[in-house]
Amino acid sequence: MEIGIFGFGQFGRFIAEILNKDCNVCVYDNHSRTELAAQIGVKLVDMETLLRQKVIILSIPISKTEKLLREIAPGLKKGQLVVDVCSVKVLPSEWMLKYLPEGVEILATHPLFGPQSAKENRGIRGFKMVLCPVRINATKYKAIRGYLKKRRLKIFEMTPDEHDIIMAQTQCISHFIGRALHDFGVKQQDITTPSYERLYSVVGQVSEDTTQLFKDMNKYNPHAKSMRKKLIKSFFDLDERLNGGK
Repeated sequence: MEIGIFGFGQFGRFIAEILNKDCNVCVYDNHSRTELAAQIGVKLVDMETLLRQKVIILSIPISKTEKLLREIAPGLKKGQLVVDVCSVKVLPSEWMLKYLPEGVEILATHPLFGPQSAKENRGIRGFKMVLCPVRINATKYKAIRGYLKKRRLKIFEMTPDEHDIIMAQTQCISHFIGRALHDFGVKQQDITTPSYERLYSVVGQVSEDTTQLFKDMNKYNPHAKSMRKKLIKSFFDLDERLNGGK
């Protein structure tokens, strides 16, 4: 299968290396990354060439996705498949439906893993991935799902809104707590309990992701703000009880 990846940052390089084992992969990036592409063994191409690929994966920040979709839409043709890998799904799905030509197929995805977790796991086997089949041929979708299962991924199919609700409760909250602990100055100590060790590990895990991702997952997930408010209220309520309140 011919796959073009738009964006050759940390995650773009990660998925390019994975897919290049089974597919013909080419990549496009605004910055020259010829040496990095050569290391992985994928072709670095221009925009026009990338937009001719049968499958186009958008591996860019959420905040840049809508603008990119407007730009590439005129160059896409019926039968092509556009896939996003954003950590939110409602807005990217709406943008793809809004800007992409009717004959272009759409698959919204969220791989719940990244380069660091795959390195620690020695591969992607056993990791989870969410699929939201927004507008895609059933046969093509079945083939993609089958390929991902062959790579031993655990597949979860749901609507974009179902995804964002769950991510607001899990990913957004865990990153919020991790960033807060980091800003608080929590650090490794000589004497700690297992519960503290697990808590401290969250700081290290979220620090692997960019500040841009942290901001975007909270800004563009329609359920993130309400979840943060509930969490903060629970902290205040707990503190009040400890101070002699109800």
